[in-house]
Order: sequence, then C-alpha cells, then structure tokens
Amino acid sequence: MSSDGPVVAPLGRSRACADDAHQVCGHVGYATPPVPGRRRESTIRLCRCSCHRACPLAHRKEAVPVTVWQRRCACPGAEDARTKRGDPGESLPGPEEYWETYQRDSRQHSEARKDAFTAARSAALGKTRDEIRDLYLTELRARGLEIPREPLVGATIDVLSGDPRAGLRKTWKTALRMFTDR
Repeated sequence: MSSDGPVVAPLGRSRACADDAHQVCGHVGYATPPVPGRRRESTIRLCRCSCHRACPLAHRKEAVPVTVWQRRCACPGAEDARTKRGDPGESLPGPEEYWETYQRDSRQHSEARKDAFTAARSAALGKTRDEIRDLYLTELRARGLEIPREPLVGATIDVLSGDPRAGLRKTWKTALRMFTDR
C-alpha cells in the first residue's frame, strides 16, 4: 500500500504489479466468463506491465482465451496461478471481484487508520508533541500501515495535540500545493 491509501491497480496492470510484486504476477489483469452465443470459453485481459515483455503473449492487446494463456504464458507467476486455480476459466477474478477486494481493503485500511488515531488520542493527554508523534507512528506501524508524508503526519499531530486549526491549515496548504505545483 502506498502512503496515500490502498493501491489500486492502474488500468492495464494487475494488482500484483501495481504492488511491485512482479515475481508473483501471473500476467492476468482480470478474467471474463464465457458469453453464450458470442464465445465458448473464458478470456483474460493480460497485465501490461513491462515486467512481462519477455513473455510470448506480451504483444497481445486484446483479451486472450484462457487456454492460450495456460499454454503460452512464460511469466514467473503464471505457473503458480495455473496450479492454484484448477479451472482458471471459472476461478480467475473478474472486474467485480477486484472491485469488491478494493472496497474491502479500503474499508479495513480506513478502520485501521481510525483505530490508530483513536488509540493515540486516548494516550496523548499530558504528553509532549514529540511523544504524541511517537505514539501515533507506533500505532500506525502496529497495524501494518505505512507512515503518511510529513505534512499529513504533522497535521494529525496538531489535531492530537489539541490544535485542530493548525492541522487543518497544514492539510489545506498541502492540498493547494499538490494542485498548483504542476
């Protein structure tokens, strides 16, 4: 996960490649089931990350039949994907499953961040700004969350220290800078 929230796979890339887990990517972006009257077998959209350029299927722009992917894909993660799934046409995740996974991960991430904030807030009374900072960062790490960039950490520490206006100012300035420094 990035410090901005859960990683969402960019268009044309698998979730594994978006997370820099290229060795486990089976070259599968998502699967589509057979469509009665149009095609007889499931197809997959291939991940278009550059780590797959050595694969014989790398030049394919359109969806590929699952059987073609099974026979020809030479990517490191493809063998594992083939053996895990049994019948890949039935069990490869489709766009809906990726969306559900994203929503679930996003909810869990948000709840973990709120829990870290709440835990730090309950322990912050009577502590210095540096101690509050250490508390908050420890709570984030304990939940497996990455530390946000500095202006956002500083703003959160302001809120935890009892100065929410200073935190809001920092957040606002950071947001403005993101859009004006282009």
